[in-house]
Amino acid sequence: MICTALISTVIMSTTVAILIIPMVFATLSLLSDNGIRFSTKFKVSLLLGVAFSSSIGSMTTLNASPPNLMYAEIVNELFDKTIIFGTWPSVAAPLVFTMLMISILYFTGQVRKEQMDETLIRKIIVIEKEKLGKITREQKASLIILLVVLILMFAAPYWAGDDSYLETAVIAIFGGVSLFVMPKNRTEKFLNW
Repeated sequence: MICTALISTVIMSTTVAILIIPMVFATLSLLSDNGIRFSTKFKVSLLLGVAFSSSIGSMTTLNASPPNLMYAEIVNELFDKTIIFGTWPSVAAPLVFTMLMISILYFTGQVRKEQMDETLIRKIIVIEKEKLGKITREQKASLIILLVVLILMFAAPYWAGDDSYLETAVIAIFGGVSLFVMPKNRTEKFLNW
C-alpha cells in the first residue's frame, strides 16, 4: 500500500491502480501455489488497499488528479495565492498523512487477522527476489531519468521565472523524449518509435 501511494505521487490514481492490481493477483497466485491459504476477505483487503492508497497518493502532487488543479485555481481566484507544483505537497501533507496512517492501521489489522506462515512467506519473497537478479543498466538509467524529472519538477518554480516556458508539462515531455534519444547500446535506443 505504501509503495502504491509513493508511485502515484507521479501518476494519476486510476493508472496506478491498473498497474498494481495485476501485481496483487500475481502475489495471491504465488502464495496459493506455495500452499498458503487465505480468505476472500484478505483478497478484498488487498484490492481495497490498492484503491485507497492510489487515491491517497493522487492527492500528493498538484497534477496527479484534476481536483487538485481545481483547488489550486479556486485558491488563486478567491485569495490571490498561487499554489505551484513545488508548494502543493505542503498544502496536501496533513490530509495525506492522516489518511495514510488510518489506512495503514486498518489494513495492517486486517492482514494480521489472517493465520499465515510468515517464515514460508519470507522464503518465497527471497526466492522471487533472487529470480529478479541484479538491477540492469537500463533500469538504472530509467531511474536516473525519473529522478531528474522529479527534481526538475519540484525545483523549477524556485529557479525558473514566472514567464519561463519551463513548466511541469515541458519537463515531463523532456523526460519522455530523453528515453527515445538515450542509447541503450551502440545500435538501439531505450525506446523506439
